[in-house]
Amino acid sequence: MGSLWIFFKTIRKMTQEEKRKGNAIRIGNKKLTINGEEWKWNGSKDKLEKVGEKN
Repeated sequence: MGSLWIFFKTIRKMTQEEKRKGNAIRIGNKKLTINGEEWKWNGSKDKLEKVGEKN
C-alpha cells in the first residue's frame, strides 16, 4: 500500500512541474507520457523510470 501512495505523490509532483514548462502530459495504467517519452512505475524500487532505459 505504501508503494501506491509514493506513486501518486511522485506522479503529482512530476506532472505539475512539466505542466508549468508547457509540456504535453498523459497518465494511465501506472505510466506517464511527457511529450511522447514514456515513464513507467517500478514498484520494487518505488520510482519512475524511463521506458527502454536500463539501470
